[in-house]
Amino acid sequence: MTQTIALGDSGLFTILRGPSPSAVAPTGSVAVHSPHTLFNDLPPVGFLDANKAAQYPRTLPDDVLVAIAHPGKRYVYRVPGDREPFVPTNHWALVRVSSPTITSAEYLETWFLTPAFRAELDRHATGQTIQRVSLADFQRITIPMPPLEVQRKAAHTIRGLQDAEQRYRDVIDAIRALKDRELAELANRLTHDPSAEGGTR
Repeated sequence: MTQTIALGDSGLFTILRGPSPSAVAPTGSVAVHSPHTLFNDLPPVGFLDANKAAQYPRTLPDDVLVAIAHPGKRYVYRVPGDREPFVPTNHWALVRVSSPTITSAEYLETWFLTPAFRAELDRHATGQTIQRVSLADFQRITIPMPPLEVQRKAAHTIRGLQDAEQRYRDVIDAIRALKDRELAELANRLTHDPSAEGGTR
């Protein structure tokens, strides 16, 4: 039987939030990442020293981050096991599974990627210039909680499709890089030796 629960009321999750980007420093021992820096493989927005970082959540493997400030096409990030721990900015809601015998990070990530969840996220967003979802509103969003085996099957199916999508993107990126390299070499040849490609005299 599938139950519907509010993210903040079930006791199945711990929901945390980090510092404002204005609270970080140019140097320190712990990196701080926003959605923009994380999704675009950019350097962190800043750093915190160890004492200050202790005041905020630091990521663990399988934490699921949801962008709640100006969420774009990419707004969900599940922390991989080999990722160096970092502190997420307050542009994220960090969701940590507290009861792994009832639910999993893989299912949580899968549900957060559904159009139904995104519609709920957008419905709670406020603001003219930058859309934001308050942490209180985020915790009120409900999600279905089917039996664990059903969760695992759903997550496995979506993960397979995501892996196939990533392989396709890798092929496209490789073809695009090859095309750009060939165009650059062609331009170089024609610039230095117009006759090399049957150019005009």
